[in-house]
Amino acid sequence: MGSQGVSISGKVIRLPEAEEFYGWLRKTVSPGTLRDYMSYFSKLPKVIPYGKIPSIVRNKYFRVVLNHVAEFLWETGRISYEDKERIKALTRKAAGTSGSKQVRNVVVDVGEFLETIRYLKQHNLLNLTVYEIMYYTGCRLEEACYFLANVNTFRIRLPQREFLALGYVDLGEAVRVNVHWNRKRKRCEHLWMPKQLFYKLKPVNVSSKAVSSYAKKHKLLKPKMLRKLHYQILEDLIEDVSLRNFMQNRYKELTVGDINYSKLVLRADKAYVEKVLPKLRGILNG
Repeated sequence: MGSQGVSISGKVIRLPEAEEFYGWLRKTVSPGTLRDYMSYFSKLPKVIPYGKIPSIVRNKYFRVVLNHVAEFLWETGRISYEDKERIKALTRKAAGTSGSKQVRNVVVDVGEFLETIRYLKQHNLLNLTVYEIMYYTGCRLEEACYFLANVNTFRIRLPQREFLALGYVDLGEAVRVNVHWNRKRKRCEHLWMPKQLFYKLKPVNVSSKAVSSYAKKHKLLKPKMLRKLHYQILEDLIEDVSLRNFMQNRYKELTVGDINYSKLVLRADKAYVEKVLPKLRGILNG
């Protein structure tokens, strides 16, 4: 039956052999951490029903170790990607640490957003462009300003399976732009946006401070709220938390396994074109 099976009460996790798991885990953690993790691993039941996960995750170490187990089982083909995500979701729920908790605690008023867009159309077209970039991509304000100033850097057309080179991929109604711009812990690897918006952009220098100050002065929706609004929309459309975080470049919420998942970019391409972009356009035009 492999590392996953079915019990009377539902699915179960079957732990791998300690030696095999040790060999895999040692590649990603320090020797001291490895020793600690294996100590907690040895205390886990060999078979864990999904329903028992909340009671087993008694502290953060059990939670982290069980997440590593899920990664190992997925990477070795013993559980599906969906089961891996379900296990991680159950451990987060037990620990009260939802990966998107900080995003959901503020509900952005769509009406206020639309009023801000109408105001900018009449009074400040440069800030309007920055807001449009943030709305359609979910990027941070600093990233939107950087992207706008350097947009010509990304005019090179790439094949869809090119993920590393700077440039853009034509997805039909949309484009995926490989940006790969990092600011310490903040990473911006890919942005998705309407092709029409991407094609009309021209390089312009604008400071994030100036955009924020203008919004404050004129009592407009704060720029940072656009990222939250974008995530609210993703929550309504995409069940997979990892995919949502990936599309917003929230890499600290992703595991190594998530980031290395070769199909994740292609899944994001498909989700944006088929679900996200039509919804974003509908709100803005509605």
